[in-house]
Amino acid sequence: MDGPMSGLNPDDVEQEVGNFWRGLYKLEKAFESVPAAKKIAGKVGMSLYSLRLVLFAM
Repeated sequence: MDGPMSGLNPDDVEQEVGNFWRGLYKLEKAFESVPAAKKIAGKVGMSLYSLRLVLFAM
């Protein structure tokens, strides 16, 4: 692998992705009374989940 991603620390990436995941989970819970916002947070969370599968399958 070459380019800017080769300089990334995998542990830092894993920690940041986990932080984003937790933040989105909290947002989804906070938006219980706002269905549109909850739906958006859920969609972003699913996209992040897909990214986690790709990143950590390597």
